[in-house]
Parts: sequence; structure tokens; C-alpha cells
Amino acid sequence: MILAFFCIALIYSSAGFGGGSMYVSVLSSATPLPSALLRFHALICNALVTGQGILQWKSEVAFPRSAISLLITAAIPCGVAVFFPLSEAYFLKTLGLALLLAGMMMFFQEKWAIWKWHLSSIQLHIAAFIIGGVGGFTGIGGGIYLSPLLHLSRWGNAKEIAQLSAWFIFINSLVSIFLLHQQGNQWNQLEWTWMIAVLLGGLIGSRISISWLKIQHIRWVTAFLLIFAGIRILMK
Repeated sequence: MILAFFCIALIYSSAGFGGGSMYVSVLSSATPLPSALLRFHALICNALVTGQGILQWKSEVAFPRSAISLLITAAIPCGVAVFFPLSEAYFLKTLGLALLLAGMMMFFQEKWAIWKWHLSSIQLHIAAFIIGGVGGFTGIGGGIYLSPLLHLSRWGNAKEIAQLSAWFIFINSLVSIFLLHQQGNQWNQLEWTWMIAVLLGGLIGSRISISWLKIQHIRWVTAFLLIFAGIRILMK
């Protein structure tokens, strides 16, 4: 499990994400953890990976103020969703569909760049609101859904979108972590070796040079893993 978490963080941080979707997938398949504690682990891993990425990139990319409203729009439903946990059966179904959708969105993200469809500011905020709610229910930070939509709407360049996606995941994860802790999930229930593994993987992944590792290749591999994991969970 430690090696799996390290590799997930390494791959996802290289592409500008936290890896929450895969942490949830691995934990739901390989451990008997209840859904709340499962999400608690995944969200903390998410926050660690995206948090260190934000620190490493803060001097490279200016954070646009126009993004603040998007982050707030997503954080509100994310927090509300945590208060209404799904039953184990519905949680797995929602998770499976979320992973499948995330994989398909990542796989087709590069193709969307040639589309002439443009998302307005209102449409982006509606999408952020929905994504925030999905993140609260499933323990997925939501950046993996937001990123292709931002590319589609020509919101900014690749680095700006990666930076906003990281902030999106980081804030949604912190909101959910706080509320799950208030609901009884305790720090002493965590497997801290997993946390150390994702932090190390994230640190290395954020430093990987684009000159020898292309982000689109990482996205294709990640998309395949997400689709596979989503189908596997739905077939349980």
C-alpha cells in the first residue's frame, strides 16, 4: 500500500493533481475501512500532495484573483455534502461513476482543445458548484473534473490552470477534512506511513521535468487507471 500511494502521488503531482480519486479507489478495493474514514485518508493525502505543489510553484505562476470566486463556489457545496454521507452501497456506486467520468474527461481533454465550444463565467461557476458537491460525497478533490473544463473554456494557460486545479483540490480537501474530523474521524485512526509516502511522491513528481516526461502521456495512463478502477467498483 505504501508503494502504491507513493506511485499515485508521483504520477498525479506530475500532472498537477492530488490523486484523491485513486487513493479512494485503492482503499475501497484493498481495505475494509468505512467510507468516512476512507475519505478522511484520501483527502489528507490530497491536501499534502497539492499543498506542497502549490508551495513549489508559487514563484512560477501568478494566482489570478478571478479564481477566488470559483474556489468559494466549490467549497460551499463540498462542505454541505460532507454532512450528508452516502450509505456504503450508494457511496461505491457514486464513486465508481465519478472515477469513470474523471477518466473519460482526462482521456479526451487534449481533443477538447480543438473544439469551438466556450464556457461562460456563469457556466464555470455552476460546474464548480456541482464538482464541489461530488468532491464532498466521494473524497475526490475535484480538480480532475475542473481542469478539462478550464482548458475547454480557454480560462488560462496550462500552468495557470494547473495552479487553480491544485488550489481547488487543496481547499475542498481542507473543508472536508475539518468537517469529517468534527464528525468523529480522529488523527490517531490514520495510517501515517501512507501520508509520508504521498508527500515524498508529490515532492518528486512536482519536480519532474517536462523535457523528458510529457504530461499528456501521464494523463493517458491516469485516465486508463481511472476508467479501469471505476468499472471494477461498479461491477462489485
